[in-house]
Amino acid sequence: MYTFFYNTLVVFIITILLLNIPNKSNFPKQIIIPIISGLFAKYTIGDFDINFKWTFSDIFYWFWLFSFSYFIIYIF
Repeated sequence: MYTFFYNTLVVFIITILLLNIPNKSNFPKQIIIPIISGLFAKYTIGDFDINFKWTFSDIFYWFWLFSFSYFIIYIF
C-alpha cells in the first residue's frame, strides 16, 4: 500500500517538474512526460511485485502511473 502512495507522489512531483521545462523535442508532452515519470517511479521505488514476473498488478501499475500523469498534464 505504501508503494502505491509513494509511486503516485513521485509521478505527481516529476510530472509537475517536467511541465515547467520547455519541450524542445519532437514528442508531444502528453506522451513523453508520462513515460519519463513512470520509468522514474519504477526505477526509484519499484512496483508492487517482488520478483520479475508479469502479473495483473503490473498492468494496473503502468495503467495507473500513465493515467495519473496524463490527468495531471490535462489539468495544468
